[in-house]
Order: sequence, then structure tokens, then C-alpha cells
Amino acid sequence: METNDVNPLNLLAFTLKDSGKYLFDAIVLFSDNIILDETTGTVHALVNDNIKYILNNREKYLTPLQERGMKVILAITPYHTHAGVANLKPATADAFAKELKIICACSTVSPRAPACAATPPSSCPTSCCSLTTPRRPSSSP
Repeated sequence: METNDVNPLNLLAFTLKDSGKYLFDAIVLFSDNIILDETTGTVHALVNDNIKYILNNREKYLTPLQERGMKVILAITPYHTHAGVANLKPATADAFAKELKIICACSTVSPRAPACAATPPSSCPTSCCSLTTPRRPSSSP
């Protein structure tokens, strides 16, 4: 779902005629970005303003969807670099997955994830985001 001009709650308007069940069982928020720091070879998440707003207001925009059984997924796209999840070395992928977990868990998201603490505050629930680290050929950062 494009987050620039669409309210995620609009998905609640789509139901199946016969059963009354929701048409969608998952929502993919488009999109967070993976950025490459070429000096260190590390990657970080760059959270755009629209995703940031939705995540910072998750009780209003995401919780109602989750309470109705919809899975909320955060899409990750490259940010004008060759960095991509599929070509990260295992250690880099682990670090990036931890950063994304912090973004998903923190009640307030900063525009760039490293501004979040290295570990989520004890008040942040970590169960809202279950990321697995991709294991791909290690020919990139």
C-alpha cells in the first residue's frame, strides 16, 4: 500500500459479500529504504516521513488492522544504491534486521533508525515485528 496518500484503515472497507470477512489478510506498507554507507560498508534503514507518521501513530493506523487479523508488513526498497537485502553478508544482514526490529518496536521512530537506541527501550514491545535474517551469497556489503 502506498503510504504517501492512502490511509491504511481504508482496507477495513473491503469485505467479502457472502462471508463478511475482510478481503485482505495482510498489508504491505510501501516503503522503507535500505541505504548504504559506502565509507563503512554498512547499511541502515531510512524511514520516510509517511512511514514514520504511521509507525508513530500505530495505535490509530495499525492496531485496528492487527486486531482484525491483518498482518502488517514493512516493505524495504533500495535507496538509489546497490544495497539490497538479498545481497547482504550474514553479519550485515543481522545488524540490519536488528535495526528494523527496533524501528518496528519503538513507540517513536526517528527519521533515520540509528538515532534509535542500539537496543529498544524496555517499554517497547518487540513482538510486533518478527524479522528473520536472509541468508544469501556474500558478495556485497
